[in-house]
Amino acid sequence: NSEKWFLNQVVVVLTELDPTDVLDQIGLIDQIMDRIRTQSYSDRKADIDILFYEKEIIRQGNLIIPHERLHLRRFVLLPLSDLRPDDVHPIIKKSIVELLADCQDETPYRWWK
Repeated sequence: NSEKWFLNQVVVVLTELDPTDVLDQIGLIDQIMDRIRTQSYSDRKADIDILFYEKEIIRQGNLIIPHERLHLRRFVLLPLSDLRPDDVHPIIKKSIVELLADCQDETPYRWWK
């Protein structure tokens, strides 16, 4: 866990890139920001994840869509529920609002609108 303040943000992106190309672009951003991806959590300038790609389910090496832990993270579900409350998780088959209601994450966070 980080001792530093940080921002969690969710953005919706329209792209003609396929999911593999999106992941490649994220890798380029990581390089620009001197990010080295590891299995452990550590402070970093940015951490970009693909939460969803339309309604696709993808499991190819390090490309996992939907993000395998998004339904467990209140800090992801809260902003996502503002942007796309009725979107349905293609595996769990619940809306973002339903996932948020079910979420047991009690990690402390601050939320401003």
